[in-house]
Amino acid sequence: DFSIEFLERKFYSLGKIEKKDYSNIKKKTKKLLVDAIKKRIPDKKNKMGILFSGGIDSTFIAFVLKKMNVDFICYTAKLEGGNIKEASDLIFAKEISKRYGFKLKIATLKIEDLKEKIEEVKNIIEDKNQIKISVALPLFLSSELAKRDNVKVIFSGLGSEEIFAGYNRHRKAKNPNQECVNGLLELHKRDLYRDDVITMKNEMELRLPFLDKKLIEYALKIPEKYKIDLEKKRYKIILRDIAFEMGLDKFYAERPKKAAQYGSKFDKGILKLAKSEKLQKQDYIDKFF
Repeated sequence: DFSIEFLERKFYSLGKIEKKDYSNIKKKTKKLLVDAIKKRIPDKKNKMGILFSGGIDSTFIAFVLKKMNVDFICYTAKLEGGNIKEASDLIFAKEISKRYGFKLKIATLKIEDLKEKIEEVKNIIEDKNQIKISVALPLFLSSELAKRDNVKVIFSGLGSEEIFAGYNRHRKAKNPNQECVNGLLELHKRDLYRDDVITMKNEMELRLPFLDKKLIEYALKIPEKYKIDLEKKRYKIILRDIAFEMGLDKFYAERPKKAAQYGSKFDKGILKLAKSEKLQKQDYIDKFF
């Protein structure tokens, strides 16, 4: 006989909102961000990469590492064929890498091979949600390419949306910081498990600077007005301002978020396959199970 007991462990909670002026809050946040990246840099015998979309999160990590003279490679993925236009993430990834001298490698998948790759990915993440599948595909392809380069540690910008209130639900919330806590509670189920098993499958360790404990604790104290400005349609304000002040071009610092499945066009690829069988996307994915 055995019994199961569920214990609620202590988690992040809202502290007292920081009363310092914006310049001091930015200074503190910048230090925590840089420290969070620095402490996760592997020793020189382990090659490192970045899962790179050209969005503010992965660009900020790459920008800081470049300033530290750390050797790394950025990885992204693209879907080719089927009259699918070049993805916005890929356009920005190439443009930013050229502008700042980042080494960029692109994993390419032909649309006729997409079905086989969906089969492979769904077996890894064990989830039939079509959004999770379409996010997992470019992540898996990038990780595969990094594995061939013998990369053992790979960085991701996951977590930034949750601590700096980057999602639409944060904009609608009465208390965006409380919504950040709610999102962090769901993060493992929604994103972390998927990303972790994919990178582990490719024999590398996933490192997430934006989920640094000290950074999270402080970010939850930052006044919401420094994260969201609904009138000006600015979101994750403090991160963008820090990136700009550190030297990142304002155009790249202010690039609006595009969900990974849309920014990479893998969602579009799944839609094309589904339409060819006269199915909705989710119904098409369900067939694999």
